[in-house]
Amino acid sequence: MTFQSRNPYTGEIYEEYPFLNDPQLQSKLNEVALVYKYNELSLTDRLGFVASLAQILRDQKEQLATLITREMGKIIAESRGEIEKCAVLCDYYVKNAENFLQDQRLNENAKLVYQPLGMVLGIMPWNFPFWQVFRFAVPAIISGNAVLVKHAPNVPTCAIAIEEVFKKAGFGALYTNLFISVEKVQLLIRGLRIKGVSLTGSTVAGKKVAARAGQYLKKVVLELGGSDPFIVLKDADIQKAAQAGLEARILNCGQSCISPKRFILLESIYDEFVGELLGKVHHLKGGDPFDEQYNYGPLAMSKFVEQLQQQVHDSVRVGATILHQENATTNFFHPTILENIPTMAPAYREELFGPVFSLFKVKDVDEAVQLANKNDYGLGASVWSHDAELANEVALKMETGSVFINDWVKSDPALPFGGIKQSGLGKELGELGLKEFTNCKIIRNI
Repeated sequence: MTFQSRNPYTGEIYEEYPFLNDPQLQSKLNEVALVYKYNELSLTDRLGFVASLAQILRDQKEQLATLITREMGKIIAESRGEIEKCAVLCDYYVKNAENFLQDQRLNENAKLVYQPLGMVLGIMPWNFPFWQVFRFAVPAIISGNAVLVKHAPNVPTCAIAIEEVFKKAGFGALYTNLFISVEKVQLLIRGLRIKGVSLTGSTVAGKKVAARAGQYLKKVVLELGGSDPFIVLKDADIQKAAQAGLEARILNCGQSCISPKRFILLESIYDEFVGELLGKVHHLKGGDPFDEQYNYGPLAMSKFVEQLQQQVHDSVRVGATILHQENATTNFFHPTILENIPTMAPAYREELFGPVFSLFKVKDVDEAVQLANKNDYGLGASVWSHDAELANEVALKMETGSVFINDWVKSDPALPFGGIKQSGLGKELGELGLKEFTNCKIIRNI
């Protein structure tokens, strides 16, 4: 088994990297433990390194974006945006971390201090190979931890590049990449050195990590799947909502946990919204992700195309209707629109990780909320309405980690991010994300 860098558009294999053997893994762990033990970096030092990190990202943006596109297939403009977003995250914490981490006086005798846990492990996905790592690693390393990362096996050159930019910024072994198997991950979680684990990935993987971490009482943060509802009420700006829904669903060719999957439309505006959406979908073009004329590239791996095809097929088999579809080609899955979706269909109850629009018609606001919440996931949601009071009432009733009104859900360095139910637990980003891997210690003087 290896970590393999394969271009999903051309099929070309660039590099293969073997898993670390036991002596190699122990050597890396020993190096990190030694560096962490004698780590005397102040918060000011760490923030200085993070500022350097932001500059390196901007200086190397084109080179790093190229790695993303050739390894997982997103269009080059989106890859550039991902690198810039990582730099913006660094800027945000350089500006705010000192204030977030300062001691808090609780009363005249007691204060709250934030101290690092130690060595923490990140298990990262392929769909945003830089951003997902940075939003875990930067807060964790600023708060004083050492960070080890097991990246997805199909983005190894991204993994190596990330380690290189952290080291160039000054962090050395405090950021370490590990090419290891899933079995080795389980052993690391069991070991005494790892004090916390962050995973972004599937709900199935999250449950396995949570079970293992719970067995050894390790702190976990889990950012898992989503089947986000996109509710459009009768007084919404339909054209704006349809454009936003299109952009959100096609971003990363639909391979995003916070992409809207279920479009819940009041029957009074259903036909108008669908007409707008169809008109916009017809103008989309998929092709070479390095060619800037195209709106989307291939899915990251052929098995993802097969899985999505099966979910659509099974949904149609039990009664769903295809409103728009083009045949899949090679690793491409072209935008597909489903409606009349029954409760037993995968499009009703599962996460469809690709550009499939699942449309639902409802009679009123109460039915829209009930349908939105009738799902195992609870990551994000969108509500579209000119009635601010009504939109906020709906938002409060949504069983999700975040709700965006008149916008589609986006992760932002300043906004704590995470889900509930089968979408995970814990928070990334913002002040809360900075403190997830700290010991919030009370010191009281009498």
